[in-house]
Order: sequence, then C-alpha cells, then structure tokens
Amino acid sequence: MSARTNTYPVMVDTNIIIYSTDKTSGAKHEASIALLGDLIEHGTLALSTQIVREYSNVYLKKLGNKDAGSLLVYLKTVLEPSVRIYETQEMIYSAVLLTVEFGISFYDALILQSAIDLGCETLYTEDFQHGREYSGVKVVNPFV
Repeated sequence: MSARTNTYPVMVDTNIIIYSTDKTSGAKHEASIALLGDLIEHGTLALSTQIVREYSNVYLKKLGNKDAGSLLVYLKTVLEPSVRIYETQEMIYSAVLLTVEFGISFYDALILQSAIDLGCETLYTEDFQHGREYSGVKVVNPFV
C-alpha cells in the first residue's frame, strides 16, 4: 500500500499509531507500520499534539506499558518530528461545530479540524466512514 499520492500533509489518527506499536494487533500492526513508514519516508506524515497526547495515554493506561523511557524515545524520535499543528481555541470552537454538523465525537472532530487546517486531503483512520469526505478531507480506512 502506498500512501503517497501527493505532497500534501496526510493526517493519521491515533488508532493507526497505536496499532503500529501494538505487536498483538496482527494484520493491523503490519499495515500500520507500512503506512507510517511510507508517510515518514516521503515527509507527508502530519500529526497534531492531540494525537501525541492520546497515544501516550493509550500506551501507558490501556496497553499497560510502564516503560516510560521507551515511550519518551518514541515520542521524541518518531511522533514529535511529525507534529505539524497545535490546537488553538479557534480549532476547539470549530470542532464543536463539526461535532454537531457530522454527528461525530468531539475528539474525532478535533482531529478532523486539524486535518482541515493543515490542508490535508486524506485522513487515515478507522473511526470514520471509509471513503466519506468531510469538509474536503477524504477518510481512508487502511484496513479495508
């Protein structure tokens, strides 16, 4: 699977990053590694600070990892270099409107708003309807 279709930034939802480091997730683990590798190689991976926070929480709490050192290395070497947007109050307001307009969760709307503000054409996630376009951002589920 090649994620490179243009030079625009490509937003990747937290779940893709989680699968890439969760070796128990089988085929999703392999697909996530391939996707992220391709995006990093081509310099198009785009993350928001929210995604980094969510990943850190899941790594520590839900996956039960207690190795803070490994998490910090991953944050500094893999995730942080791809952070291209920091949430602002205006983004939060816009995400509220997207939540109501599209009937999606607030946190999903905030990721979508980040993709919109960055000019992303694609958002990789399994949390939205595959193939649907939201405000100019096409959702792609890399696992279908």
